[in-house]
Amino acid sequence: MNFTALKDELRKNFQLCSKTADTKSLQPILENVIIKAGDDNNITMMSTNTEVSTMITMKADVSEQGITAISAKIGSEILSSISWNKDENIEFIIKDDTLLIKSGDSKFNIPVINYDAYPEIIPVSEGSSFKIGFANLKNAVRCVKSAVSKDFLKENLKGIYIEMEDENSFNFVATDSRRLSFKRESVKSVALGDGKKNVLIPGTVMDDVAGIGEDVEEVMCFFDNKNISFYLNNIVITSSLIEAQFPNYKMVVPEETKISLKLDRSLFINSLKAVMPVARLENNCVEIALSKDCMIFNASSPDAGVASQKMHLTDELTGEVEPDFRIKFNIKYLSDAVSSIEGNEIEFKLIDSVSQAVIKEIDRTDYFSIIMPIKLY
Repeated sequence: MNFTALKDELRKNFQLCSKTADTKSLQPILENVIIKAGDDNNITMMSTNTEVSTMITMKADVSEQGITAISAKIGSEILSSISWNKDENIEFIIKDDTLLIKSGDSKFNIPVINYDAYPEIIPVSEGSSFKIGFANLKNAVRCVKSAVSKDFLKENLKGIYIEMEDENSFNFVATDSRRLSFKRESVKSVALGDGKKNVLIPGTVMDDVAGIGEDVEEVMCFFDNKNISFYLNNIVITSSLIEAQFPNYKMVVPEETKISLKLDRSLFINSLKAVMPVARLENNCVEIALSKDCMIFNASSPDAGVASQKMHLTDELTGEVEPDFRIKFNIKYLSDAVSSIEGNEIEFKLIDSVSQAVIKEIDRTDYFSIIMPIKLY
């Protein structure tokens, strides 16, 4: 194998591909990135942890075809260590069971790794599919990812659920059982076969896909009953689908609420920030006392004392508020929900002091977050 490529482009692609190499695997071969030089002046980099795989193709001047494996960790460190030199190109040469990496005055000789045991990576390329603008996908993930469960025992809550009920738009939903986030985004095309109509994708994978984004305008997705592949220009990310049943999230969406407040988003966020240092010390708990003309945010901790912030209501509250109305929430959940809203005004809807709250943008139905309260004692 012998090829020359642009150093910075190869470094960027190699480091991206390295993210799915499994450095903790019981199969040492999975700690590597496969590099294949083809006859079309392209090289392809591949890595997998058996659940997720990445395949990246880039242009190169291929003098001799071939394939090799290189440690993801060592390769990333080598490419980073020579990023400063002025030579724009880097050369990979295999000779006598040694991989030679050259760039400018820098040279590295690495023993060739036997790649025969490396599993074959086959992206999904047919069957059900949809195309979505990258900006739409990125926005959907941004709005709901904070609600993905971090509990590895709750398999059905570890992903983002994509509900394909409409040929023009999809619903993206995530929940950790204490909160739920919903975002509807438009799609460019849909072609559903006889298999799954809705998919549950690991939240970490969706976050990685949404984080690529450089010069990507749209994402083509193919999926079957087991896997999904995201095609982003020269990058293909393939992931196993979560086969556990996502809960019926519509059961927790209230049909009606009794109290509705129109709030300035910035004032609400600043009020949360004012009491957050104390709330963080007491399980992120914040109590909201509500009256007709104001909200008072209270947080207390044995170590840090008491913090209180009054927020005057700029719009009239709709509904009847009981005297001494108080409700407690996880302050981080409130902050995450409001931060996902881009508009200046939010709607905060309540049923009572023991039921779920709804947070959404004024006059919009494409995003909402539902948060369960903390029990008052």
